[in-house]
Amino acid sequence: MIRGAIIFFIFFISSCGVINQKKIISNNNITIYAKTQTGHPLLRGFKTTTKIKILKDSIVLSASPALGLELVKLTITDENIYIEQKLKNKRDTIATKFIDPNFQIKDIKKFITKPKTNQDKTLYQGTNTQALFTNYINKQNIFLPQSVVFWISPSPGEKKTKFELEIEYKSIKFLSKK
Repeated sequence: MIRGAIIFFIFFISSCGVINQKKIISNNNITIYAKTQTGHPLLRGFKTTTKIKILKDSIVLSASPALGLELVKLTITDENIYIEQKLKNKRDTIATKFIDPNFQIKDIKKFITKPKTNQDKTLYQGTNTQALFTNYINKQNIFLPQSVVFWISPSPGEKKTKFELEIEYKSIKFLSKK
């Protein structure tokens, strides 16, 4: 289940699209604040505050319930995904090659950039995963999906599990590199 949640967050992060990649991404670190809600029957109606930092060499995601306590923090690099579960005071590491053998942060950043502003759907296909990003909106010149649906299979040939996510963006901050 935790592996599914991690893959889900990776797809959530990689679903952002940017109008002018050179101007916005290369000159800035980006922090995105959003409220997320899953379509899972047990968690329906439960909104989580999500903070995503897109940095030069990593992507950092943290999730907090309404009280503001950080439950989980994911740091994604080319080689590993570092997971900090705050309530359990537990730290784990997953090698990115187990999720996608060709995974690289620079490729995720390229995937973030949508080729056209009028494109409303983006499909990602990995070895054992698929993700469909839809209902893009323009938020401060960044195109972001309001809905993400993805399917995960533990191994090729096995039945895929479906996850859905609805996203309500609150704000985006651009921090210049120094």
